[in-house]
Amino acid sequence: PDVPKYLSAALVAAAGKGQTEMVKFLIGKGADVNFKDSGRSPLLESLDSGTYYPETIAALIQAKADVNLPEKKGRKTPLMQAVHMRNLQAVKDLITAGAQINYLTTEGERLTALYIAVDRDQKEIVSYLIEKGANVNLRGDQNLPPLVRAVQRGNKEIVKILLDAKAHVNASEVEGEDGVGTFFALNEAVLEKPVNLEIMEILLGAQANVNRKNSQGQTALHRSVSRQYQNATELLLSHGADVNVQDTKSSDTPLMRLCAESPHTQPNEAFFKMLITQGAKLDIENKFGDTALLIAARVRNTKMVDLLITLGADKNHVNKKGEGLKDLL
Repeated sequence: PDVPKYLSAALVAAAGKGQTEMVKFLIGKGADVNFKDSGRSPLLESLDSGTYYPETIAALIQAKADVNLPEKKGRKTPLMQAVHMRNLQAVKDLITAGAQINYLTTEGERLTALYIAVDRDQKEIVSYLIEKGANVNLRGDQNLPPLVRAVQRGNKEIVKILLDAKAHVNASEVEGEDGVGTFFALNEAVLEKPVNLEIMEILLGAQANVNRKNSQGQTALHRSVSRQYQNATELLLSHGADVNVQDTKSSDTPLMRLCAESPHTQPNEAFFKMLITQGAKLDIENKFGDTALLIAARVRNTKMVDLLITLGADKNHVNKKGEGLKDLL
């Protein structure tokens, strides 16, 4: 009984080195093509070598190696490993041999072959997997849709490929086309450093909901205004973003979120004037009765306070606690 196990372990080692003739010899002697040595089958070992050995892979497949056998139960399959190694030819060979394209890991990170390809910026592999039937809306790590991950990676070409394949433009990590979560594509584009205007334009062109709120009730505009991103803010407003939208947590507007930033935030006068030109109201109250002016005063941002007063904010307003400007400065 030890001989077949020894032969099978030798097969794993030979496959990892691309020794095709030795692989064939060991298979002929009864080595198990699906034997796992520390969780590694001959197929996985060969794919993980850093060099692609198509003849070795072909010999293993011909000997009925299981192309869907994962490292361990619920872990990565050979196809996923091929994608991880950025090996398009191996991906093609495995799919031809019957690899499951939409297999989803259930242990460790939640992954699909497509999600790995997106995460590793593999445009050609992404296109090929979609052509062969990959589900573009099957969520991956942290339950993120592939589109959201592509946006986080700043990869506009893959964003376009996914949208062309009917990826849900408003999807988040919460199930459903419109599940309200923390991460969705338009918000993530605003959070990129630097902000990715090209991807924002692609998403808005694909009918991304410009006023979509995340789980904190904030829109992409809350994010762009709080960072004083002028171009991103103008782009969102030109696509119908509500400049006075209030979040669900505190009923703060984008302007209030900006005023809540630390006292070291330098207010950009041109940016403020642009917001007001676009209809931002200075004296909207949040659920505590605070206005943008009182919020700026609370964090002792005197430059922000001075600018808001110059622009016409009501300096006599008091909140629900009876606090006014003088009480907070």
